[in-house]
Amino acid sequence: MGYHPIELRIQVLSLSAFGVPPKAIAAGLDMPIRSVQRIIHRAKERGFDPATNPRVKMEYVEDAERSGRPKKGSKVVAAESQAGSTSGSGSGVEAESEAGDGKSMPEAETQA
Repeated sequence: MGYHPIELRIQVLSLSAFGVPPKAIAAGLDMPIRSVQRIIHRAKERGFDPATNPRVKMEYVEDAERSGRPKKGSKVVAAESQAGSTSGSGSGVEAESEAGDGKSMPEAETQA
C-alpha cells in the first residue's frame, strides 16, 4: 500500500462517510483504489461506522505498531542498553539517601 499521510487518510474516510465511492475517491486524490479500500477497511476494523457517526477519530487513521524484530543497532536497542547499564551503578541521589539525614556532607560538618 505504501505510506499515506494521516491527512490523506482522514480525507479518504470523510469522503467515504458522505457516500463517495472508493473509485471516485482514488481518482480525486490520485492514489490507488486498493489503498483507499484498505484505509476504509482498517478504519472500520478500529470502530469507524459512518452510518452511526461520520466523525473521524485519530485512532481510526493512526499508524499501526510495527511488527517484527527491530533492526540491529536501532535507537530503541541502544536506549534500552544505556538504561540498563546505569541502573546498578548508583547515582548521586542514592548516595545522599544513604547518608541518613539527606543532607550533604559540607552542611553536616558545619552544623557539628
